[in-house]
Amino acid sequence: LAVKEHELLQARCQIFDLGLRSDSGELHPKVQSVIFFQKAVDEAEKERMSLEATQVTIQSAIRNGESLLQHAMALANTAGMELLKTVLGINDRDAYILAQIARGLLEDRAKLKTMLEVYGPKHFDVIEKTTAIRETERYLLQYQQNATRRVSEIQRTELGPMLTDMIQQKLNEAWRNEQTLRVKLQQTQTEAMRINGELSRIETINHQVEWLREEHDTLLKKVAGFEFIQDGHEVRTAVVQEPVEAVNPFSPNLRRVIMMVLAGGLLMGLALVYVQDILDDRFRSIEEIQQQLDVPVLTTVRQLAMPQGEGLDALPMHIEPGSVQCEAFRTLRTALELADEEARQIVISSAEPGDGKTTVLANLAISFAQYEKRTLIIDADLRRPGMTGLTGMRGVEGVSGIIRGKASVTEMAARYVRRSGVKGLDVLPSGPRPANPAELLANPRFSELLAWAEAAYDQVLIDSPPALATSDAAVIGRLVDGVVIVVQPSKNRRRMVLRAKESLVSLKIPLLGVVVNRIGPDDNRGYYGYDDGYGYSPKYGPDEDQFDAREADEETAFDEASFSRFADEEIDPPANKVPRRIA
Repeated sequence: LAVKEHELLQARCQIFDLGLRSDSGELHPKVQSVIFFQKAVDEAEKERMSLEATQVTIQSAIRNGESLLQHAMALANTAGMELLKTVLGINDRDAYILAQIARGLLEDRAKLKTMLEVYGPKHFDVIEKTTAIRETERYLLQYQQNATRRVSEIQRTELGPMLTDMIQQKLNEAWRNEQTLRVKLQQTQTEAMRINGELSRIETINHQVEWLREEHDTLLKKVAGFEFIQDGHEVRTAVVQEPVEAVNPFSPNLRRVIMMVLAGGLLMGLALVYVQDILDDRFRSIEEIQQQLDVPVLTTVRQLAMPQGEGLDALPMHIEPGSVQCEAFRTLRTALELADEEARQIVISSAEPGDGKTTVLANLAISFAQYEKRTLIIDADLRRPGMTGLTGMRGVEGVSGIIRGKASVTEMAARYVRRSGVKGLDVLPSGPRPANPAELLANPRFSELLAWAEAAYDQVLIDSPPALATSDAAVIGRLVDGVVIVVQPSKNRRRMVLRAKESLVSLKIPLLGVVVNRIGPDDNRGYYGYDDGYGYSPKYGPDEDQFDAREADEETAFDEASFSRFADEEIDPPANKVPRRIA
């Protein structure tokens, strides 16, 4: 009886039984949910069929050249109505102005009538008022004609596609809603069927419990009236064997407890390590970065503060090249120069936005220029051009204009390249943002642009979008000597950086190494390896005297006027340079 009662209790808890039975006349909550979702599916199907009918009507009206205004008014909601009015050139401000003009016209007509009664038709004021009324009427007539013409033109060209897109969007939403409701209905039906079976099992167990209770009560009554007499004689009892105390206790068993503690501690430690690795999926040291990525760490850059100034005037390599933090960028320059293969054209990218790749590229470019190398920065991030914003060259023609242009690449490139204000450093901005950046970068004219840059400059640094966000970095990387990835350990996940590295390696793009960026003072021991050596130690320069550069990634906007004095200067490439690569 106890076993069956426990089984009954567990069965009821598994399905959250509320005590409802099939003969009570009340529906189980899951059955009510099935009915609710069935009604919701029917309503969604009706709405979808209505939208499909409306779509067919609009398409027929477009083919037959019928008026689409009534369809637009029927489809547009509150926000859509405001957008439709804006497209048609109708807004509340114009209506208010026209009402004011019409009211003034009525007032002028009344004044003119009074003036005619007093002065006569040839009086100066009468003539002036008559002229004003005539001009106002002409303006209102012309405005009405323009509005009518605008509405007709929009109905002919823009309204049809707009209504088609609007009804298609509503139809897609209706399809998604209906599919979601159908999935919910199917899940609820499956759960209701399962619960129905469990309820039947509960009823069976309940009958068994009731039968056992009756048997239990019967046995108790028999025991209460039982007499120890058999065949008229009293039944006697005797001890067969004396109880013996066990020598060794069954519990606690010291050996078993020690083994269980060791095994449990080991399992808990492994579980803790696994959970910590899952929750904190970041790099903890340079050795881990090199081991995981299988590429060299070229340099480590500390967290740079927010100095005064705009553009390149905010970068440490420009305002204070002799400072301690600038040594990281000179180390990066040396590592690239001492690479196994010559790397004159380098792409600087990152795994995710906001890792500071643009800041690293700008400081590295200044370092090359200070090394008396003619250096060119190409902002190939046509989606969110951070370098163009850093140098204050937004709104200036650049890479996108060269690729889409018809003239010679050499001629256009020489015309669009701008001086940066740093000796030996020039900048080619991204230009106006295109609608298809990846297709533009795959254009052969971009290869010709890189060939021209290689012939005209000693070093070319290219700013590209993050490797995981778009395919632009891979498109550019196949045309240059190598790619450098900027990693921010406190922000980037290992899986994301590994995915970015694998996406480049799988396309056989040479990966020169990684730059560890934005290392805070608390991370020195893990990422620099020394606290008092050749790292950023107090005896080589106090922290309060060091300057860090402002983050110049895709999220930061800079003052365009700070470099406007260089906007009109053109760069003429040397004639004695010959490109290694033929585009």
